[in-house]
Amino acid sequence: MLNQNDDCFRCRCCGGLPEGGMDQALIDVLNEAGIEADEINCGYRCPEHNAEVGGVENSQHVDGTAADVDASRFGVEVLACKFEALGADGVGRYPDDNFVHVDTRDGRRDGGYRW
Repeated sequence: MLNQNDDCFRCRCCGGLPEGGMDQALIDVLNEAGIEADEINCGYRCPEHNAEVGGVENSQHVDGTAADVDASRFGVEVLACKFEALGADGVGRYPDDNFVHVDTRDGRRDGGYRW
């Protein structure tokens, strides 16, 4: 089971995590979907790293409410639908790169942010 301070969520440039760790609602969604630590491509990004990778200024990764998950085990569409069914606020499909972005920006209220 994943937890808020797992190394898989640490920023790739500084090794940091958001104060208090990753958002618990995000951790809950990931655990309910059966996601393993080695399937997390990206969790937290410090503001500097977010800028370096071209992330949007208000990225959920900077807030600790988002993860990019490798879709190799499920497939992009199946994994995205799984996150949607679990009430994730944001779900982004990236079939060319074989991952799904999932976030809980509104506290897991199924905000309907889809792309």
